[in-house]
Amino acid sequence: MVKTMSTSPELEELRIRKAELAEESRALEQKQKTLTERTEVLEEKLAIRELENNNQNRRESIKQLESKIDELDRHLTSATTKSEPSAPTNEQPTEANEPAQEETIETDVAVMPLEEPQTVEEAENLAEEMKRHQEKKKRRLF
Repeated sequence: MVKTMSTSPELEELRIRKAELAEESRALEQKQKTLTERTEVLEEKLAIRELENNNQNRRESIKQLESKIDELDRHLTSATTKSEPSAPTNEQPTEANEPAQEETIETDVAVMPLEEPQTVEEAENLAEEMKRHQEKKKRRLF
């Protein structure tokens, strides 16, 4: 009978230990769930921040390109108005038998696929390339 009595306190002690471990397991599981959710929230915030930064960089690139386009349009307009002849003068009349020869100006148009620059640096490079191309066109005309 001595064995029965000693088993009972030991069994009770094991059950208490089991309950403590089960409680610790539930607490650890809850903590893991909380940390997993927090990790997901932080990852989403980081992804959002990266998208915001990318969008801001693209807005800046677009703004620079639009500014460059406006500048080029102004130059083109001013170059067109300067190259257009003023009112015809009667200094040297053309012969009636010869048809009037129209002066033609060749312009090269570079068609490039629309690509959005990924960075401000790429936008600046594109703007510089457009400027060099415009300068080459100007040199050909004169």
